[in-house]
Amino acid sequence: MSRTTGNVRTRIATVETTKPGDSSEGFGSVLAFLHRYGYLEYAEREHDTLTERVSVALRKYQRLQSLPITGEFDEATREQMDTGRCGLPDLQRGLGFSAACAWTGPWAEYPSLTYAFDQGTSDISGDGEFQAVRNAFATWEAFLTPMSFAEIKPTDSPDIMVGWRPTVDPDLDMTGSAIAHADLPPDCEVLNPGLPQPLHFDNGEATWCIGAQPGAYDVESVALHEAGHLIGLGHSSDPSAVMFPSINGNTTHRNLESDDRQGALFLYP
Repeated sequence: MSRTTGNVRTRIATVETTKPGDSSEGFGSVLAFLHRYGYLEYAEREHDTLTERVSVALRKYQRLQSLPITGEFDEATREQMDTGRCGLPDLQRGLGFSAACAWTGPWAEYPSLTYAFDQGTSDISGDGEFQAVRNAFATWEAFLTPMSFAEIKPTDSPDIMVGWRPTVDPDLDMTGSAIAHADLPPDCEVLNPGLPQPLHFDNGEATWCIGAQPGAYDVESVALHEAGHLIGLGHSSDPSAVMFPSINGNTTHRNLESDDRQGALFLYP
C-alpha cells in the first residue's frame, strides 16, 4: 500500500460542498465517517443526500470540533474530516465520554501498568519511535504520580502492547484519516476485550517522524493522546487539548493542557 504525505487523503476530500436536501457524488463517505465516529447510528439509505438527520449529526460534529455550526458539509468540515486523527469514536451511543473509566481491580487505587513493544517502523532510524512512546508514558506518569508505566518484554504478559501495524489492523481498520488507536481500560473497552490493551500506529497510510516534519506525524505527540485513552480518557472538544481527536502533520503537541489534567484527576483524584 502506498504511503501518503500531509493529511491522510480520503474520498471525503473530493466531495463537494453539500447543503441540507442536496445530493453530492461520494457523499456516502461522509455518512460512513459520521457513523464510524459515533455521530450517526446507521447510514442513510439515500447515500448521496444530506437529509435532516445527517444535518443534525453534522451540527453535533461541528460543535465538538469547534467548527462553525452550519449543518452543511462545508469547506471547514471537509478539511477537518480529512485531518489525521485517532481511530476511536468521539461519541458512544450518541454521547461524549471525556472521562470514561479508570483502571480498577488489581490496578486500583493508582495503577502500575506494564507495556511492551513488538513492531516498530522503518520511517525512523534506530529505536527512536520506541523512545518517543516512552516519553509519552513518562509525561502522564509525572503528572499522575504514583501511577507508573513500566516497560517489560513482550513475552512477560504486558498490560499494553505497543506497535506499528498495517492500515487494516484486526483491532481497528485505520483506512482513511485514522492514524493510530488505543483502547480504554478493561471496564469500558471499545475494541477487543482482554489484555494486552493496544497502542497501535498506522504503518501503511501514515508517515512517522520525531519532531515536526512536513508530511509526517510526531510519534510522541500521537502517543501522548493514545496513552490518555489507555488511562481512561475519551476525546475532548477543546482544540488545545492533547485529547482533541485530530492532529496535523508537521507539528508537535507534547504537553498536557488544562482539560487533559482535569480529566485525569477526575479519574485518579
